[in-house]
Amino acid sequence: MFVARRATRRVSPRPRAVAVTLPSVALAQLEAASRALLSPHASPSAEAWIHDAGALVRDLVGGEAVVIAAPGSAIVSTDAPDVAAESVAYVEAITQDGMYFTDPVVNTWHDMRRATGLEAFSWDINQRMIETHGFGVPQSPIMSDVLMGRRLHEFVGLLKTTPAGDAMVWILGHTRGGFRFGDGTVEVLQALVPSFRAGLAALAQLAGPALALDTLTEAVAVYNTDGRALHRNVALVAMLRDEPESILVEAALTTLVQDVRALAFPRRFQVPGPPLRAEREIPTARGRYTIRATLVPAGALVADECMVVTVALAAAPRLPEPGALRERFGLTKREAEVAALIAAGLPNDAIADRLFIAPGTARRHTEGVLGKLGVGSRTAAAARLLGAS
Repeated sequence: MFVARRATRRVSPRPRAVAVTLPSVALAQLEAASRALLSPHASPSAEAWIHDAGALVRDLVGGEAVVIAAPGSAIVSTDAPDVAAESVAYVEAITQDGMYFTDPVVNTWHDMRRATGLEAFSWDINQRMIETHGFGVPQSPIMSDVLMGRRLHEFVGLLKTTPAGDAMVWILGHTRGGFRFGDGTVEVLQALVPSFRAGLAALAQLAGPALALDTLTEAVAVYNTDGRALHRNVALVAMLRDEPESILVEAALTTLVQDVRALAFPRRFQVPGPPLRAEREIPTARGRYTIRATLVPAGALVADECMVVTVALAAAPRLPEPGALRERFGLTKREAEVAALIAAGLPNDAIADRLFIAPGTARRHTEGVLGKLGVGSRTAAAARLLGAS
């Protein structure tokens, strides 16, 4: 199956163009993978970013497992740890120029890849490349022992050498030609190359500022003016992890960033004015979040204009128990549950979501609570429910 060819043969490493039509589900997966690759600083670390993005790429192409490497880091995998561990055994060195292996076939391929600028690869592409140097795939210990020894006979991937080292997403499969898009799989990966490049560039660009932001106790995120997350500092990641209703905070962050993005574009063609600021508040049972965004000029934090978003949490007062409210104010069981959420500052839509009832039902219960409390507004009701009046 694998025949060595004379070294004088010249073979292009570029994939042959194959027309690929993606169904709507695959298009959604492609978009999700692209967004993940574009946003390295939305993850707590470079390793977590490339791991999560790699899993989305694996699911997109229908692979069995994904093996990844962040720039300057070792090869790792959560669903093929044996492949990763044994591949690492063949790594001779990890330098800024990339990985170097004791496996001569893989080392030859890496040299060719660097020389040609190849970023999306496949089993067939790699095989054609090494054949020009007189090698066959079975001559590679990594291929024959690590992969084929586990009946893994197919792979595709993304690989790029950065100033910090090699970054890799390596998707493995059992059957030759068994990926979801067949011969067109590498073409689908090629569509992700620009996102992969941009994500790695953002990772390098924000490395210094990200380290500084991670020392802050205030929760901070950085977005570019297209609304893409560049970095979330350690404090923000911890805050959202501890918030049971983090989805509400995430939604408010997204809305605020889009609002500021819409305001930022006209400014690009005008004389710079004072810093642009925007603010939103979102209540949860844990407290009230104040989210503020500032448009930062190019060069102040990163090379381009960006948005810095801060998230502050004012702890919520101790909320009354629905049972106590029911007894004190003569409420029904459901009205008492609604009253407790009114005291927390939640609007009717959020109350409906929390209690799994229709918005109209939440509104009727709210009106019933206001009537029994003898107040005319939600603010007055909250104050009385909290014992402030």
